Amino acid sequence: MPEHIPVERAARYRLPKHVVHRAYPEETVALNLKTGVYHSLNRTAGQMLELLGRLGDVDATAEEVAAAYEVDVEEVRSDLAELCAELLEADLIEPDVRTPAQP
Repeated sequence: MPEHIPVERAARYRLPKHVVHRAYPEETVALNLKTGVYHSLNRTAGQMLELLGRLGDVDATAEEVAAAYEVDVEEVRSDLAELCAELLEADLIEPDVRTPAQP
C-alpha cells in the first residue's frame, strides 16, 4: 500500500464523474476518462469498488463484504484500505468531503 495516502477506517469516498466502470463475471473494468487509462479489478475488488461507490463509507463497505464472504471483518478492512490507497493513487475514487445532511 502506498504509504503517502493513508486510508482511515471512518473515511468516506465517492467515485468521481470522470470514472466509469463495468462489472463482468470475472473482473471489473474501470476507466479514468481524464487519463484514458483502463484499470482491471478482480471480482472482489470490483465488488468493493461498487459498494464503496454506493455506500461511500469504508467501514460499512468492509462490513458488507465480510458478511457476504463470511470472513473476518478486520481482514477485509485491511484489504479495503490497501485497495482504497491504490484507487486514490489512480484517481478512481476521491474523498467525499461533503458535510452530512443535518436533521
